[in-house]
Amino acid sequence: FYKGAKGIVYTFDLTRRETFYNLLTWKEEVESKIGVQPNILVGNKLDLLNSDIRKIKLEDTNILKQVLTAREYYETSAKLGTKVDDAFSKLALEMYKASNENE
Repeated sequence: FYKGAKGIVYTFDLTRRETFYNLLTWKEEVESKIGVQPNILVGNKLDLLNSDIRKIKLEDTNILKQVLTAREYYETSAKLGTKVDDAFSKLALEMYKASNENE
């Protein structure tokens, strides 16, 4: 399901640490199929967070953002719609820039 993809949303669950680490495997798989594409990093389920349940530290997301070469990091809530538009708008802008550079 990667064919023709021109952008990537690397998404993990802010309440489940294993989903964060799985992104390294996803990066390898995706790039082997479609190469390096504009991408963003998204931590989802912001609506479920409180200080007791947060499993991913901001410092860790900054490191992963660099490893993934993500253009930006967003913490979102799909349930509430928090920052979802911001994340996809940023990805769309980066995809547009990349397509203009390739012409």
